Amino acid sequence: MASERLLSFEQIDGVTVGRLQATEIISGLDEILQVKLSEMCDADQPVKFILDLSNMTYLCTTGLGTLVMFLKRVKNCDGQLALAGLKGHCRNVLRVTRLEDVFDLCDDVPEAIEKIRGAA
Repeated sequence: MASERLLSFEQIDGVTVGRLQATEIISGLDEILQVKLSEMCDADQPVKFILDLSNMTYLCTTGLGTLVMFLKRVKNCDGQLALAGLKGHCRNVLRVTRLEDVFDLCDDVPEAIEKIRGAA
C-alpha cells in the first residue's frame, strides 16, 4: 500500500493532522510516522500532532506498540500528541490496557486541535 493511501497529512491551525486511511495500523505506519516526525523536528518547528484514527476498527498489540512508540518519540521532541476519533473496540482496548490515561484522547479532530492549542 502506498504511504499516501495509508496515512495522509494536513496542517490545520498550526497542528499537523495525520489521517489513517486504513481500518487498522499495519506494517509501515511506524516508518511513515517517524519520517514525518523527523521532518518536523529537523525543521525546528513545534511538534503538535494529531492522529485521526476515526477509520480504525481494529487495534492489535502491534498497533498499540506503534502508538506508544510514536508518543515516546513525540515527547522526546518536546511535542504534543492527541489521538482523535477512536471508538468502539479500539477505544476499549486502550481502556482495558490502561493506556487511555497515557494518551490525550479526543472524540474528533476539532476537539483535539482545541486541546493541543490550549495546552501550548
